[in-house]
Amino acid sequence: MKNMFINLSDPAIFEIFGGAEYWEKISYPYGEKILEEGGEGKDFYYILSGTVEVTKTLSDNRETQKHLATLTAGDFFGEGSLLSEKGRGATIICLAPTEVLKLNPEKFQKLVRAEPEAASGILLGIVKVLNARLQAMNTRLIALYDVTRIMTMFKGNLSQMIPAIFIELSRAIDHFSIAMFDVNGLPMHTSIELNPDVLAKFEMHVPDYFNRFKMPDAPESFLDQDGTVYCASHKPDGSLAAILACEVCDEFKDEETRLLVTIAEQIGNVL
Repeated sequence: MKNMFINLSDPAIFEIFGGAEYWEKISYPYGEKILEEGGEGKDFYYILSGTVEVTKTLSDNRETQKHLATLTAGDFFGEGSLLSEKGRGATIICLAPTEVLKLNPEKFQKLVRAEPEAASGILLGIVKVLNARLQAMNTRLIALYDVTRIMTMFKGNLSQMIPAIFIELSRAIDHFSIAMFDVNGLPMHTSIELNPDVLAKFEMHVPDYFNRFKMPDAPESFLDQDGTVYCASHKPDGSLAAILACEVCDEFKDEETRLLVTIAEQIGNVL
């Protein structure tokens, strides 16, 4: 998806789309808040290096911050400033030292007048990425609907239910490396195309993640360094019933993880 936007880290491309005359290079330390939800800033940002977290405040009494996404080099944020007059829709905080290119609205309007093709290219790149994100979200929503339908159709028949669910997950997340393990760390179900080496890797790590999930205040999932997410599957009484393991891609690892967490808990309700 990042390839749909302009590679502004390339010096030649950077100059074509305005260069230092229009873009300001800024470095932020770890923990710095670049944008705050509801703020009035109108700047657009392109990440050259580093990592930022996107969060949004939930409408509860505690004003809990909900994690929406993790963005890295090649991603952008603040696009609403170029597409609408609304205030900031989320908070952006640095998870590592981060370097960005910032385009303020005045400079963008100047670019529109001086280099209309460059300005149009920026907007087209934004629209392409947003459209791809929307399509991916629709795919995940359809998967959730289909999983619910499958669970109703095969109620009580796990031998048919779980494989059918795995097929839907494979379509939604574009991966085939999916497996579910019981409390003894043994594979209960796997996707048909699962590579034996990947299964062996899952089996090696699952016991450790079972112990982690049993800890007080354990999260719903863990994402390891090789891009595998391990999700807890709980029975209705809250006891740990199984672990769902799946490889996820860098582009959608946050969204795919949330989908897998939801599916894992749905399966846990019928185990």
